[in-house]
Amino acid sequence: MRAQRLKQVAVVLAALVLIYAAAGFLLAPWLAEHRLAPWLQERLGRGVLVGVVRANPFLLTLEVRDVRIEGRHGSPVIAFDELSADLDWVGLFRRTWTLDRLALQGLRVHLVREPGGGLNLAELAQRLAGPDGDPGRGAQAAVLRQLDVPQASLVFTDLTGAQPASATLAPVSLQANGLSNMVNRRATHSLSATLPGGGALEWRGGAVLQPALDLTGNVQLSGLQAAALWPFVRDRLRLSEMQASANLSARYAYSAGESLRLDGIAIDLADVLLARAGEDGRLLAMQRITAGGGSLDVARRAAALATLEFQGGETTVAVAPDGRMNWVLAAQPQGASAAVSAQEAAPGWTLQVAALSLGQVGFHYRDRNRQPTLAADIGDMAGSLQLVLATGPAFGVVASGIEARLQQAKLQAPGAQQVALALGSVQMQQGHFDLQGRRLAAQQLRIADGQVAIGRPSGSSITPVDPAVQSRQRGLGQARGTLSRNGAPWALQVDTLQVDRLGAQMTDRSRRTPLVLRAGTIDGRARLRLMLGASSTQVALENLDARLQQLELAIPGIPQPPFTLASASIVQGHLDLADQRIGASELVLQGGTASIVRNANGRLALRGLLAPATGAGPDADRPASGPPSELADWRYAFGLVRLESLGLKLADRSFKPPLTLGATLQASARNVASDQRAAFEAALSLAPGGTVRASGTADPGAANVQAQVEVAGLALAPLQPLLARFAALDVRSGAVSASTQLRYQGGAQASLQAQGSLGIADLLVNEAWSGQRFLSWRKLDADGVAFDLASRRLTVQDVTVNAPGAKIEIAKDRSVNLAQVLRRGEPARQTSGPADAQPNAPAAAPWDLRVERVRLHGGEVNYADLSLVLPFSTTVKALDGTVVGISNDKSRHAEIQASGTIEPYGSASVSGGIAPFAPAQFTDLHVEFNNVLVPPLSPYTATFAGRKVKSGKLWLDLEYKIAEGELRGNNAIRLADFTLGERVQAPSALSVPLDLAVALLTDAKGEIHLSVPVRGDLGNPSFGVASAVRQALGNVLQRVVSAPFRALARLFGGNAESLAAIDFEPGSAALRPEQREKLDALSRALQERPRLQLVVSAPYNPQTDALALRREQAKRALAQTLGRRLEANEDPGPIAYDDPATRRALEQILREQAGVDAVRQLNREFAGASDAGRRLYEAMFEQIAATRAMGESATQLLAAERARAIAGYLVQQGVGRERVQTGQIAAVPDGSTGAVSAQLQVAAAGATG
Repeated sequence: MRAQRLKQVAVVLAALVLIYAAAGFLLAPWLAEHRLAPWLQERLGRGVLVGVVRANPFLLTLEVRDVRIEGRHGSPVIAFDELSADLDWVGLFRRTWTLDRLALQGLRVHLVREPGGGLNLAELAQRLAGPDGDPGRGAQAAVLRQLDVPQASLVFTDLTGAQPASATLAPVSLQANGLSNMVNRRATHSLSATLPGGGALEWRGGAVLQPALDLTGNVQLSGLQAAALWPFVRDRLRLSEMQASANLSARYAYSAGESLRLDGIAIDLADVLLARAGEDGRLLAMQRITAGGGSLDVARRAAALATLEFQGGETTVAVAPDGRMNWVLAAQPQGASAAVSAQEAAPGWTLQVAALSLGQVGFHYRDRNRQPTLAADIGDMAGSLQLVLATGPAFGVVASGIEARLQQAKLQAPGAQQVALALGSVQMQQGHFDLQGRRLAAQQLRIADGQVAIGRPSGSSITPVDPAVQSRQRGLGQARGTLSRNGAPWALQVDTLQVDRLGAQMTDRSRRTPLVLRAGTIDGRARLRLMLGASSTQVALENLDARLQQLELAIPGIPQPPFTLASASIVQGHLDLADQRIGASELVLQGGTASIVRNANGRLALRGLLAPATGAGPDADRPASGPPSELADWRYAFGLVRLESLGLKLADRSFKPPLTLGATLQASARNVASDQRAAFEAALSLAPGGTVRASGTADPGAANVQAQVEVAGLALAPLQPLLARFAALDVRSGAVSASTQLRYQGGAQASLQAQGSLGIADLLVNEAWSGQRFLSWRKLDADGVAFDLASRRLTVQDVTVNAPGAKIEIAKDRSVNLAQVLRRGEPARQTSGPADAQPNAPAAAPWDLRVERVRLHGGEVNYADLSLVLPFSTTVKALDGTVVGISNDKSRHAEIQASGTIEPYGSASVSGGIAPFAPAQFTDLHVEFNNVLVPPLSPYTATFAGRKVKSGKLWLDLEYKIAEGELRGNNAIRLADFTLGERVQAPSALSVPLDLAVALLTDAKGEIHLSVPVRGDLGNPSFGVASAVRQALGNVLQRVVSAPFRALARLFGGNAESLAAIDFEPGSAALRPEQREKLDALSRALQERPRLQLVVSAPYNPQTDALALRREQAKRALAQTLGRRLEANEDPGPIAYDDPATRRALEQILREQAGVDAVRQLNREFAGASDAGRRLYEAMFEQIAATRAMGESATQLLAAERARAIAGYLVQQGVGRERVQTGQIAAVPDGSTGAVSAQLQVAAAGATG
């Protein structure tokens, strides 16, 4: 029974085994082949192919071959050649599914990222899970002891881009041990894969699936080629090229509650290249980028790197014209802005880099959002730092321990002629940067071997750069923020700022004329504190020791810079803009040149240089009335300021030729401070000769200066153009010396006072047109000079001039060299704009000029008159004189006393008073010339009267008195032994018989005395003193020669008219007593004028003299008829008409002369008349006289006899016979008295005409 029962049991068991075997070997594979595939196909919505399925129910093994799940795009999503599984029986009893081993052979996976962004495998997993969605809900415990997937392949295709991208990972090998969904069961796994481009992936780790996912392990990528990733990111990164070879490794730990953490991150990138299309396309080109000791904590949003190193490459940052940065454009895909906005409120990340280093890294920056484009280049960057970066709302960057070296740095505008910044080397030690705290500090910053160029454009000012930063980056790390001048100020502090061999240049185009300030080299060190972005920029420099060399201020286009300095040194200097303090223990300026130029328009070139380029008006280049209040509040303190060997080039181009001077300036000042007086010394050495030294004290704050100025040997010749503007003179020599005490007080009522002495030695000033001396002296000394600008006063106590010399010359055109040397007709040069004129401003008070005394010793004056027919010249020597009381006060008169000699034995002197600045108001001068030889004055007599002077001496006493413009002058002239010489043709000579005038004026002593008064109104433009004197003298001479007998009559008070003629009775040559009286007076006058001779005319009247002679002949005939005897000269006497004998004789004579009819005719005419007897015989006598025959020579003989009678009488009275001449016989008209007048004429004895 028992056996039977055992047998039944065995049969049942066998049947069950058989059924189990049939189900396992046959049914299960069949169901898998014919039911699983359709179910999966229906569930997944994809084509599913299942090849051969084998199961071993006794070994609990399963084999499935040739499984294929088709994808949407025709290629299989998942496919494998064989799946083998080995189920552990033990697990069945533990209610735990346990697989000892699961192996997949020939696994092929095609992972596709759909255009919408989803993954095809995720979609299949969702379909497989069904609408309930959680495939793991209510799952039984399971254990997979070993998973083995050898030689698999993974194809990843990305369809989200404009072009599909695909990459294959093959072979891929996966091994996992201990996989379980039970709590706290840790599995291990390892994955290795060959990446596209030959890279390799190694992934090892462990995982706990329950109760929460917990992953640990490490990942290592080797030889990852960026080119393999490029197809997947090119549409997102907007790059045209991406290259790199990467090695990465990290340890990871992921916990569902604590998120992801990475440790031991190591990154090694080689041959990195990121580029964009177009200009500035290469964003990054780096030979090697390595990072080590990194960590990442997603939960804490923190990342850290122990090391980050960049070696051998360059990077480019470019800003497009629209203001967008090339890195932002490269990292921001389409539609990223919305995604970024959605995450802007997320907490930020923190990145810490313990050691960031650079080596041989170049940097390029291009900003095309600026005009002109700004370009910056750094050839080589090297250094290290610790970095902390915070993103998000609390955006911040902190870098500490900065050790940096930059080489070959440049900043410029492309196409510009000059690099804005070129630095050979920049080194920073122990630097610190805090973006959030807006602070940059360094223990030492060293800049060497470079050039800095700063530009100030037109209409703007130099301002500090306040950067504005905005960055958005999509991904795990996001940074966004702004930095602008409206926030807290930036603080920059450098404990030791060192500059070596740095050149600098600043170009200022805000001026009308661009200026360029250059420094060849700058060497120095200082402690720097800088605040930017505050209400005002704050700069503080301390412990400044600097040396600047080859400094120059240049003007583009002008070869010679107007200002240069060989070097400028500062010792222990300081500068604080906030406290408005500046100073140094020592400031030394050495060498160099300074050009001070006054342009042709009369303005200083410096004023033009400082004039603004825009908005220039009349006042644009006018200096401000005073310093700005900002400058006035500054405090300064310099222990020592020294200027050594500064060459000065002074040029005034308003003169022709330009006035140029060269000099060397030495100066020093101690304790130069805003709150105390400074002591200074200065010396100016002029290249042509001479020095100017000054020493004293100054208070710049109060604009107060007190100084002692010493001038020695200052040459005047270089000032020739200055004199040439106002006078046609040439300064050939002269040296100025002076000793002056100066006091200056600035402010609204500026004052300048000077007291001291002045000297000018060896002065020689020549006429520019002739080269002859115009003015000279051996030495001039002015003592007691006092100048006061405030009171407008200049006084000089004493002026002494030794050996002065001067030239006075009248040219052929009658111009005087004194007037000719003055430049006339030149317009006044405009030295200021129209706005300078202030028509409503009160007139300035006149200057008070006084010179107490001027003394001349040993002077010489050369006088020449070339306007004369014969040129004249003479020299006054040994000129000594004194002038006292010189003043421009018209009420004060200067007194003059001077004398000199005229060769060989003459002298000249002047004395009197004059108002020097108003001579027309008052002049009272007495001028004397004594014992001056007259022959040298022949040019004047030749021009004046057409005659030379043969001999003579001159005494001239001139008195000129002028009051209120009215001239009252007198010229007293005395000539001795004066003799005229030969005649000279002179067109302007007076028509005066000069010989006669001299003869008339020369007295018995051989002297001529003349008094020539001069009167006139100086206010009359047509009046001239010289012409007035000439006219007065001419009038005197004319009067003398035109009425010589009047001049002779004055000698004895006689009648001038009576002396000019001797009257005779008709027919008579006898001198009557009254005529002899006149001849006596005339003889005495001739004796007083020994040079005169008298010419006596021989007159006769053809009518009265002939009638008188006939009557006399008739009377003689009557006497003869009557028998009377007469002597030759006896007067016949009267006729007795009543005597019968006389009547008979008359009748007889008439009958004999006229015939008997004549007698009868007369008798008939007088017949019957009561008195016919007497009247008849009177008429008869008259007819006898009228009809009596007489020769014409009788009257001429009478005339000659008359002349002889006069001459003989004068000779008898003592007049030399040679001085009396008889003139020609001449008929004269009837006189008013009936007498016949013999006219007398005077002539110069021995005259030639």
